[in-house]
Formats: sequence, structure tokens, C-alpha cells
Amino acid sequence: MSTRSTVVIRRRGYRRAARPLRRHFRRAFWRDRVAYSFTFWAVFVALVLGPLFAFSTELGRYARAVSEVQKAADAAALAGVREVDVALWQEGEEFAFLPSAYGLAQQYASENAAYLGQYGIGVSVTGIWINADLQIVGSRCRADVSLLFPRWVPQVVIERQGTAQVGWR
Repeated sequence: MSTRSTVVIRRRGYRRAARPLRRHFRRAFWRDRVAYSFTFWAVFVALVLGPLFAFSTELGRYARAVSEVQKAADAAALAGVREVDVALWQEGEEFAFLPSAYGLAQQYASENAAYLGQYGIGVSVTGIWINADLQIVGSRCRADVSLLFPRWVPQVVIERQGTAQVGWR
């Protein structure tokens, strides 16, 4: 007489031979496609979709930060256009900035980077220049956006250049 517990299974109207309980449930689990597909999808979501979702979130943050720095660079270039010394240009056909140009460019850049400002990230204007041949003013802005990302991400610095056309009325 066997000491193992057995179960009698009825399937499709006929009586099958008795099997040991443990072996029956193990085989039934692997033969059952619902349990197999649930296990597969649970592992897939945990190992593939989870990191993919995290990566897409970080990529979205980076894209938003890049657009904010670009917006600040464009605003700094517009401030530079505003501060071109018109009297000097009309007299000697030479382009130059007024003394307040760098301060105004920094102010415009800071005001146009509100998203970064709420995280305590400042945008700095690293330079403004005039191209007399094309009659454009350019600016270059820089921001260290490492505070937006987890600590294990290395330092992230974004630099962008903005230009604006000088126009006379």
C-alpha cells in the first residue's frame, strides 16, 4: 500500500488513473496556458516595460530642459538686439553693444527659463556677439541640469545658441 496521497481526476466523462497530488498540480500548472501567460507577462512588464517607462520619463525631462535653455538663448539674443548702439552704427557703420547689454541679456534669459528656475537651476549667458555682415546678434547660454535627474546619472550640462536679426524702422 502506498503512503502518498492521491487524487482521482474526472475529465471529459471518463475516469483517469490516480496520480500523486504534488505531481498533478505541478503538471497542471505548466500545462495551463493562463498561468503560463500570466507569468510571462508579469516578468515582461517588470523587466522590459518598467525600465522603458523610466527611460522615457527621463528623456522627456531632458527634452524639456533643452527647450528651456534654447528659449533662454533666443531671449538673450533678442535682448542683445535691443541693446545695439544705433547712434554708433549710423555714424560709423560699426555695430557695438550698449554697456547694459550683458546684464539685460542675462535678465531675459533668466525670465524665460521658468521651468528650470522652479528646480533652482539657473541659466547663464556665456556670451553675446554681433555679426555685422549678416546683421544678426547671437547669444550662447549654459545650464547644469543635473538636479533634474537621479544621482547616479552623470553631470548633465546643456549649451544652446540663439540668434536674432537686427532690423531698423
